[in-house]
Amino acid sequence: MKSRSQILPLLAAALLLLGAAPACGAQKPKPKDRGGISLVLAVKTTGPQVEQSVKRTAAVIEKRCDRLGIYCKLERQAGEKANQLVLRFSTTMDAARVKRVLLAEGFALRAVASPPNPAALLEYSTSAEAVAAAGADKDVFRFADEEMYLVAERPPIMTGDELRNCAAVESDENSAEYEVDCQLSSEGSARLKSWTGANLNRYVAVVFNRRALSAPYIRAEIKYNVVVSGGFDRQDAEDAAVILGSGNLPAPVEVLEEATYRP
Repeated sequence: MKSRSQILPLLAAALLLLGAAPACGAQKPKPKDRGGISLVLAVKTTGPQVEQSVKRTAAVIEKRCDRLGIYCKLERQAGEKANQLVLRFSTTMDAARVKRVLLAEGFALRAVASPPNPAALLEYSTSAEAVAAAGADKDVFRFADEEMYLVAERPPIMTGDELRNCAAVESDENSAEYEVDCQLSSEGSARLKSWTGANLNRYVAVVFNRRALSAPYIRAEIKYNVVVSGGFDRQDAEDAAVILGSGNLPAPVEVLEEATYRP
């Protein structure tokens, strides 16, 4: 198997430097409610974080609905159900696909708990081994393409909250595959530049929806746009662009109930 440390340059097929911003699309007409899917969602957080987490979750989901161009309405529950949202969406798109996009956790760049290059990336063949190595202060991620695991440090170097203007584009290396081109916020750019400049040869995990797409090492300071790739076809890349460009959900979301409704 090809060594993950050979996936180059910089952040490899998962993160590349670009300079141009994606073009803005034309404004779409406001979608209408024609009936569709109703979901009762529970934001999995407790204590003083509930208020902010629920508000942030609603804002992210609404932004993703807007980017998909679908009708979306969110209502927060009260009292003991204050961590719950009722989501209604209406679309001709596949409902399962829409749910995956709306409820996806998002993107993060994480420092890997591993000796730096030229040492090989430290990987684990079982979840149990990785969990034992992680202890209480690190996180375990499975690779998206195989049953291997890595341990990542906290907190993330950066998250999807620092990505802007994401768009699906054809891969320069393979015309059958697509990537997602994103700009960085000024804060995200400064943070990434600072971290990568101080951590040459460190391995980093490119995490998308709790799966590691790759774990290349840092060869130079990074401060511009990024491209996220993971063997996406066009639809996958378009969905990923919606997720990446909308920011991360602040906490996991559980679907408690699902039904259909009429307008």
